[in-house]
Amino acid sequence: MDIFIIEDDYNETTNLSLLDYPYNFTEVDEVLIGNENSKLFILYLVVCALGLIGNSLIIYVVLRYRQMRTTSNIYVFNLALGDLFYMLCLLLFALEIAYTGWPLGVHMCKVFWAVSTTVAFSSIYFLTTMSVCICIQVHFPIFYSKRLGPKAAVGISICVWLICLLLGIPIYIFSGLNITESCKINWPDSFSSITFTAYQLVLAFGVPLIIICICLILTVFTTRCSAHKGVDKTNIIFLALLTLVFVIIWLPIYVLEMMAVTTNLMVFSEEVYYIISLLPYLKCCIYPIMYGTLSTSFREIFRSMFCCK
Repeated sequence: MDIFIIEDDYNETTNLSLLDYPYNFTEVDEVLIGNENSKLFILYLVVCALGLIGNSLIIYVVLRYRQMRTTSNIYVFNLALGDLFYMLCLLLFALEIAYTGWPLGVHMCKVFWAVSTTVAFSSIYFLTTMSVCICIQVHFPIFYSKRLGPKAAVGISICVWLICLLLGIPIYIFSGLNITESCKINWPDSFSSITFTAYQLVLAFGVPLIIICICLILTVFTTRCSAHKGVDKTNIIFLALLTLVFVIIWLPIYVLEMMAVTTNLMVFSEEVYYIISLLPYLKCCIYPIMYGTLSTSFREIFRSMFCCK
């Protein structure tokens, strides 16, 4: 979701929207050329490289070590997979900045938006799935052990990806190239833009976050009041911190998005827009570090991989 520009062809005006992705951010400052473009291109490449390395390592560990294929780690695997695709989208966006236009054609533009939107939804939805599973594990341990094992987690993960893909259909339909050959969203009218802003705010942030908070509160309350030997409390802390990072990074974007559909955001400098646009990508770099430091299973594997015994 990050920052993007909506150009309403029906009145030939340009309105700023901050939700979704900064893939059309080159339109914010059309005089950004030469050295400035090169610096921005390099910055995005560095962030992309860090995210690709970190998330690829997480994916490798889960695939390589059988003992890592637990229910919770399968959801972590999907989070890392989504962030890996997100980094590839960042790479394509960096190319758009370098070429000052989309170089891959209209069909790849639609694929690009479809993947980006699906990944944006999947990040919060897999956190939600993890929170629900931990809550069920605490309150219904027998059901969890029999019905929600690793095989069930794979099936649930496939369903989550399909749901996220369906939620991004509006973006896929209206994405395309504009007259400046930029890959962007072309809403038919301003009402569609406002409607989709509310749509994403509710489904990609509000509702999932409420579910996560409810599950965490119920889980923490129950584990504090009674002993649950089958539940590792570090997993609860792990999930809570992942959610906290997600909120810290995405909340400013959603706040600015709401401002974008009600006020004129052009009072902000271009640098502010670029910094905000990088936040979701930085999350993709932070999460692998959190997996390796907060998760006991990942930490032990990384010690065996990189430390001398």
